[in-house]
Amino acid sequence: MNAIFQNRLRELRRINGFSQTDIADKLEISTSAYGFYEQGKTIPSAETIVKLSDYFSVTADYLLGRSIHPKLNRKDEVDIQRDLDDMKLQLESGTLRMSLDGEELDDEIKQFIIDNMENTLILAKIRAKEKFTPKRRKK
Repeated sequence: MNAIFQNRLRELRRINGFSQTDIADKLEISTSAYGFYEQGKTIPSAETIVKLSDYFSVTADYLLGRSIHPKLNRKDEVDIQRDLDDMKLQLESGTLRMSLDGEELDDEIKQFIIDNMENTLILAKIRAKEKFTPKRRKK
């Protein structure tokens, strides 16, 4: 297991105010077994990784370091990137024009808008997932 997994696991536990014993009890494993996950001495099973991701309300991909957004899966990230690429292409081709008071915006302002649009798309995806995904009951 890599350092990203260890760090994210430790960070999620601390952010949520849990001790290693709290998490171990939820997973029905020993505290030392859980501690070994955070230290990288033991690799959890796929089933345990799924339990951890469910417990912390993040994706398994996020825990494993394959995603930078805790609540978005790889498909979500690809969709967002595709939407941004489409917007950039429209800006470059002139299909989408951005202006203020009749003056076309300069490239720096356009890039600022695109960056903010990325954040907006990420938040919209996360909110949609939270709204339309049933809450799982935690033990």
